[in-house]
Amino acid sequence: MGAYSYSRSSLPQNTIVGRYCSIARNVTSLGFQHPLERFSTSSVTYSNDEFQLPSLPEGFLKTYGEPKSPAITIMNDVWIGNNAVLKPGIRIGNGAVIAANAVVTKDVPDYAIVGGIPAKVIRYRFTTEVIKALLALQWWDYDFLDFHDIPLDSDINSFIESLRHNIKHKNISKLSPNYFSLTGIKTSK
Repeated sequence: MGAYSYSRSSLPQNTIVGRYCSIARNVTSLGFQHPLERFSTSSVTYSNDEFQLPSLPEGFLKTYGEPKSPAITIMNDVWIGNNAVLKPGIRIGNGAVIAANAVVTKDVPDYAIVGGIPAKVIRYRFTTEVIKALLALQWWDYDFLDFHDIPLDSDINSFIESLRHNIKHKNISKLSPNYFSLTGIKTSK
């Protein structure tokens, strides 16, 4: 979980969240996938837990183990609305917005606004030129406290120019927060 980010949802343990992200309530990950390659997707072909069928021959059920889910990667400045569902292994790009109730099954481009089932790009937050400038600037690498002389409601082009000026002339440096780990959880920068 990056600096200045928060989540109102319980995310899968291997989820990676960048800086300045806002994650609403009831955001979930798609669960276990049933076997599509078998004659039936029913769990009766690999587990007797639900049905408790008597006297099945030894080795009759063919196990279907739940593979380890790949990490969901949420880059920086991402807003995810209520009740969104995310497929394991996707990457949500910098500055993206996920609409409430969206089911995201594919990677989301930087600064795209997506929604629907399955989620599709509705539009982009900014023009291609502005997106390129924001990605080059990587404003999320800086501490919000260093933005004190930039009007927070300024238009995007003014923000870009003001931050460029501050980086060059006021020598603001990239944010380097302290990291901590929880017992049993491996962390990295």
